[in-house]
Amino acid sequence: MRFLIEMHLKHYPSSMAPEESLAFVEQSVVPSLERLEALERHGTIVAGGPIAGSIALAFIVEADSQAALDRIFPELPIWARMETTVRPLTTFGARKASVLPIAERLRVLGGAR
Repeated sequence: MRFLIEMHLKHYPSSMAPEESLAFVEQSVVPSLERLEALERHGTIVAGGPIAGSIALAFIVEADSQAALDRIFPELPIWARMETTVRPLTTFGARKASVLPIAERLRVLGGAR
């Protein structure tokens, strides 16, 4: 099953001292990006990356279940500071299979007039 994941930094205080910003980057951002790269190499992340011009990520994860997906997030040091949206994805074939009966009903209704 595939999931679209969008992560946006909740709050990055502009008043953060340079030392605090450096610690955040070194302890949260870089290790998270390294873990995401590893998940991409492993095939768990099948597409996506950082969103240009923002402190955000968007990627597609291949996972057996929501529970399997939920195990990924705590592995990311930055996760607690991100607002995360998870959208389960279906396949194009599955959507077509669900739309075809609707089209047939509409055809019948249209022909009944």
